[in-house]
Amino acid sequence: MESTKTFQNLEIPLKNTISSIKYIYLVVDTSGSTNKILPVFKKYIAEFIGNLKKIDNSMVYISIVTYSEKPHLTLPLTNVKEVNCNSLVYPNAIGATYTGGALIGTVNMAMKTYKERKSIEKEYKVFSPLVILFSDGKLCPGLNATNDDIERCYSDYNKACESIKSYEHNSYADELTFIAVALKGTVGNAEIDELRKLSSHNDRVVEITDTKSLYSLFQSCVYFTVHNTFPSDDYKQLEF
Repeated sequence: MESTKTFQNLEIPLKNTISSIKYIYLVVDTSGSTNKILPVFKKYIAEFIGNLKKIDNSMVYISIVTYSEKPHLTLPLTNVKEVNCNSLVYPNAIGATYTGGALIGTVNMAMKTYKERKSIEKEYKVFSPLVILFSDGKLCPGLNATNDDIERCYSDYNKACESIKSYEHNSYADELTFIAVALKGTVGNAEIDELRKLSSHNDRVVEITDTKSLYSLFQSCVYFTVHNTFPSDDYKQLEF
């Protein structure tokens, strides 16, 4: 018999028996241009993790990668029930923005873990990983960047676009589910066109204009974690 739990006002039916394993990777831009919005990220990520802990039908693992010029593993892949958000230490929002390098490393890590676990898992269904990027979309090699730095910043971004798209086949059979969250309006000033280059699914690059919309996005990601689909009528777009 299914029970229900409320996740930030969203009623989600749950199965009481663990039947699957899911991996979530959060990639958080902590470059200088996100100085004003980083506290918003941190607050809602903590609430998101808190709601993931309520899920009973899946073993959910989560990792947080922060980045500016270089990526930093803020939270290694961990069972979500063991995460203490109060102990997470985020870097200060300073420095250049090398989004491509952070995404390449995260996607490679996510796919390696997923494929290895899927190949040996006998008891539970292993779902493809969910990678969520939080950024304003502004690439910036830095004020003192060399020509090599500039080349790396933009070429790595193009490589990340190719890598993500190589795992996207259609909305129902992606090997990797990728969402880019662009904060603008009252919570940021995003370069949405740059972020749209990252995915074959334009509807998976979401503009967030206020904290209410960000709140709703996390609701939908919790729903996705439970059901492996998003809470819209045709599951083809995220609606906030």
